[in-house]
This record gives sequence, structure tokens and C-alpha cells, in this order.
Amino acid sequence: MLYEIEKPPTAQSSVILLNPDDNVAIARLALPAQHEFELGGRRLLTRDAIPAGHKVAIQRISNGSPVHRYGNVIGFATRDIAPG
Repeated sequence: MLYEIEKPPTAQSSVILLNPDDNVAIARLALPAQHEFELGGRRLLTRDAIPAGHKVAIQRISNGSPVHRYGNVIGFATRDIAPG
């Protein structure tokens, strides 16, 4: 008998927002490029493949702007970052 170890990600289960003030979410599973995900009623597409546990921008982050995770600044963008 085969068991399903990991279900394919759905739009609603693909990412986790750790704090409502964050501008990045965390990929729960490896996400392929052009994968649609939903967060706060907004639908977004990944631009590139995102490894599990990595950050994905959920809004535009301008060059030099802070990146927020856990409600804290974890660094600054070194270039413009588009959502997804």
C-alpha cells in the first residue's frame, strides 16, 4: 500500500504569513514557477521556483527598503523585488 506523504500545495496552503506586518511569506513546500498562491484574499504567482522554507515577496519591495519577517526587519533589499 502506498501512502501520500506530501499533498500538492494549493493556493491556500502554499505559504505562511508569520506576522501581518511582514512583506514576505514562507513557502511551506517547494513551489514551482508560476504557481498561484493566495494570501489575505489576494492571488499571486511565483515568478521563479521557491524552495521549501524560503521567502517569497507578497508585495513590491523597493531597492534599499526593509524586508520584514516575524514583524521585524531582517535585512534590506539590494534590488527592486516584485511580488512572487
